[in-house]
Amino acid sequence: MKKPDLTDLTFDEEDLKLFNITSNLHLKAQAIRYSIVPKLGVLLEAALSQVYAVYGIAVFDEHSFKTSSPNYRRETTATTMDYDSAFVGIGGARGPIWNGLVLSNGKPIKIIPYRLGFELSDEGLKLFFDHRPGKLLATKSIRKYFSFFRGNWSKIQTIMSHSDMILDFNFDSVQ
Repeated sequence: MKKPDLTDLTFDEEDLKLFNITSNLHLKAQAIRYSIVPKLGVLLEAALSQVYAVYGIAVFDEHSFKTSSPNYRRETTATTMDYDSAFVGIGGARGPIWNGLVLSNGKPIKIIPYRLGFELSDEGLKLFFDHRPGKLLATKSIRKYFSFFRGNWSKIQTIMSHSDMILDFNFDSVQ
């Protein structure tokens, strides 16, 4: 896995101004999609290649997928959505591979509810981790999901402190 060249990659005031366009939402969505999202994609590739170089783990494999926003399929969506950020990251691939996790209705889960990547908004660039086990997962699956974080909390805290990140969990709510 070759590390992408980041020497010419910049996010500047012009990029941030795109989030403040109010007169034409379609133009705003297209500008963000075709200007900022590709830059975030290069940043994500660099981060994933660094993970591979350091740990030998191919994070983006057959069990994950690349996700981005804005990434609309119909032109009408671009016209009606007022995007206040751009995101590029990875999430868990859809399929019968998430053994041990079930939905609240007892059926096996087909997609694990997380996204990890980079988000740019008018507030700046952020490493973004979105986890939403929510009401879709059965209580026993939520416990499994959060037990990973509880069991690895010291490692997670170390990584987060070096990355200037904050993660807010209420482990007491998961019995």
